[in-house]
Parts: sequence; C-alpha cells; structure tokens
Amino acid sequence: FPIQYPDPIEAIKVRMEDLGLTVNDLLPIFGDKGTASKVLNRQRTLSISMIRRLSEKLSLPAELLIKPTTQEFHSDKATR
Repeated sequence: FPIQYPDPIEAIKVRMEDLGLTVNDLLPIFGDKGTASKVLNRQRTLSISMIRRLSEKLSLPAELLIKPTTQEFHSDKATR
C-alpha cells in the first residue's frame, strides 16, 4: 500500500517543533516574517526555491513539500 504524505504545512510545523526551530530560524528561506506567516497560514504557496531549501534544512522529502496543502486541495475540488 502506498504511504500518504501528510499536509506539507503541517509537516513543516511538526519538523520545526522536533528540531526546536522558530520562524526566525527559517527567515533565510522565506525571506521575511510576512512571507513566512503567509506560507505557514496557507495564504501563500511554497516556491520551488523554498521547497528545495526547506527540504534540505528540515530533512523533509521534496515530494512531500510539492504536494498541495489540505486547503489548496479542497479549494481545487470545489472549483471542479
């Protein structure tokens, strides 16, 4: 049976907690607090650059971070 990846944003938050990281620790990846806040609150999607750097920093598979967030998935279904 294939293993389902969790929601990318939830995975980022859990991994941050596991590693004892704060949003400030990831500002070099996000660029600024506003962008970080928007991404973590699902108001902005991850860019390819963010995905690559988060994958490396948090040791998360890029495939997980590419996956649409739960909110994106539901909004896509609603428009079909």
